[in-house]
Order: sequence, then structure tokens, then C-alpha cells
Amino acid sequence: MIDLFNDYQPKSDLEVSDLAYIMDAIKHYGVALFERHPAMHFSSSAMIFNAAMTKTLLIYHKLYDSWGWTGGHMDGQQDFLAVAIKEAQEETGLSNFKVKSTQPVSIEVLPVWFHYKKGKPISSHLHLNASFILIADENEPLKQNVEETHGVQWVELSKITEYVSEPEMLPIYKKIIERGLL
Repeated sequence: MIDLFNDYQPKSDLEVSDLAYIMDAIKHYGVALFERHPAMHFSSSAMIFNAAMTKTLLIYHKLYDSWGWTGGHMDGQQDFLAVAIKEAQEETGLSNFKVKSTQPVSIEVLPVWFHYKKGKPISSHLHLNASFILIADENEPLKQNVEETHGVQWVELSKITEYVSEPEMLPIYKKIIERGLL
């Protein structure tokens, strides 16, 4: 599935730079990036929209202390879309998603700063991320993943800046929203 990045067509100067970084990482680390390599590794995320494309489903990440998208580590899996869907299911309690595209809508190189997880220190590292768009029924019951989140809720797209407290993530979310509305 590294071909996912070989086939990706960057849509901005930043994505050109991020893709070059990811391709260099692949050259040096190869399939080890599908595991939790301590310096950097692959991850997969999804922005979840309602059918009308007027709301997005956000989770309140304990780690980042902010509302944001769903996603997670590959943990040995090599299907980025399957991981994005699995993480969306685990983090929202929803089970049925429509996939807008089987190809990522965005790619990113994301810093993850030093933190503790389950009492264990995790050094700062990078996520080499592929992002997808999923569509879900906003009337389906939500279930909070209490281990990882402080909440899950639908948010009107026009109000996303009122929820997300990570300023570095807002341009990424806005980019995905714009691409989702095309």
C-alpha cells in the first residue's frame, strides 16, 4: 500500500513538500513505517461528514486536548482506508460509513509531541498520514470511546473553529472540508 503515496497527486505546495518527505522516509524505512517506528510511522485519519455535507463528526482527543478528526496508527496493517474506517468505528461507535473516495483526499506530515500513554513515556515523533472522507448518518447513535476521548459530537462546518483548539490542525481540516464539498 505504499503505492498510495506513489500515486498521490499533491494539490498544494505544502503537499508537494510533505509527499517528498514521506517518499524519503519510505526510501529509508520502508515497511517499518507500518509499525510504530520511534521516529516516524504511518497513520490514517478520516473527516466524517453527514449526508448533506453540512456537519462533521468530531471527537475530543484526550491526548491533544482538542476536538478533531478520527484516526490512528497502522499497527502493522497496510490498508490505509481500512484503518481510517476501523478508527472511525472505534472512536465514534458508528458502524456504517459511505466512503467518498478510496483514494486519500489529503496527506500530511504531523508532529506528535512527547506525552504519556497508559503511564509510559512516548517520545516526540511524526505521523506520515493519509486522510479520507467518510459519510455517516447523523441520526445513528454515537458511543464515546472513554479510553481515548472526552466526547463525540456533530459540529456544523461553519463552527469548527469554535471547537478545534489546535491552530496547526485548522488549515488541514479546512482543506479537507473544501475538498469534500467539491
